[in-house]
Amino acid sequence: MDESLIIIDRFNIKLLEVVLKDQVTNNEIKNLLNQYIQLGLSRKEDYDSFINVLKKIDYDINPIFEERFEYICDVLTSIDGDVAIDRIIKFKGDPDDIEELAKLVREKNGWILHKVLILKK
Repeated sequence: MDESLIIIDRFNIKLLEVVLKDQVTNNEIKNLLNQYIQLGLSRKEDYDSFINVLKKIDYDINPIFEERFEYICDVLTSIDGDVAIDRIIKFKGDPDDIEELAKLVREKNGWILHKVLILKK
């Protein structure tokens, strides 16, 4: 199995475990995201992982999940660039210039293509 797929699988499992804990802080979720960004997960991989977690949460079981849902939605908008440019999450290989980063992230499929360009380097 490809190493990047193993990392993605571990992130998906760990993210779901953290989100479903009775007591978890937004910082724990953010720290987990940052840890896996440093391991090389791409913007699309992280985004897809968070979407998958949202699909698995049963909000009727525990009202705290509603708060987590809102926080995860905030994370998603920070990943896909639908926030102020200074709140866009930076991934490995992203441009340092914040304006360039915002342009890249906000372009349709820009971050998917960017990963391909990074892998070709």
